[in-house]
Amino acid sequence: MNTDQARFNMIEQQIRPWNVLRAEVLQTLADVPREAFVPAHLLSLAFSDTSIPLGHGASMMEPRMEARLVHDLNLQGHERVLEIGTGSGYSAALLSRHAKEVVTVEIQAELAKAAAERLKAYANVQVVHADANQTHALSNYGPFDAIVLSGSVDLLPEALLALLKPEGRLLAICGEDPIMHATLVQTHADGSATRQQLWDANAPRLQNFELRPAFNF
Repeated sequence: MNTDQARFNMIEQQIRPWNVLRAEVLQTLADVPREAFVPAHLLSLAFSDTSIPLGHGASMMEPRMEARLVHDLNLQGHERVLEIGTGSGYSAALLSRHAKEVVTVEIQAELAKAAAERLKAYANVQVVHADANQTHALSNYGPFDAIVLSGSVDLLPEALLALLKPEGRLLAICGEDPIMHATLVQTHADGSATRQQLWDANAPRLQNFELRPAFNF
């Protein structure tokens, strides 16, 4: 596989059409080697428009989804960022190019260990093995300017908002299959928050987050 050509095609054919247009984000996608974060036996899928299984019930999202989350978080370089769902570590590597510091949390010990190894070259990334739904386990790492969930949840995890600084933001893919929505929450100094649905999506589930009650007839 010609990785340079495959990466170029990924950016031009998958990511640009998904409204990822800022030059600095596109450059990051060109620079960070996605193939280094894909399981070796699935290397042929590294640049495909598909999710990639990582084991333990986890998956890498499609490249366009990972790129759009980084793009729409709109980091300016000075922020401390919390990522929920490290997975392979690829999204953390992308985020690291646009943030001062990235704390990325993975519930599965084996995935956390493998990602930490892949991310050794990214000095501003810290991998934490923890259950992000237990927010008390993360309080010592905060507060954060931004939080992003690299995967989907049924309901927006309100408890995570307490880890944000005033004027912080949280970006998550929320809802039920097959229609989910990328939702941006902006907190304000007076304690209020505004919410905006940005785009439709469908992404692999993160583990252990709250599910909406089942409807009973």
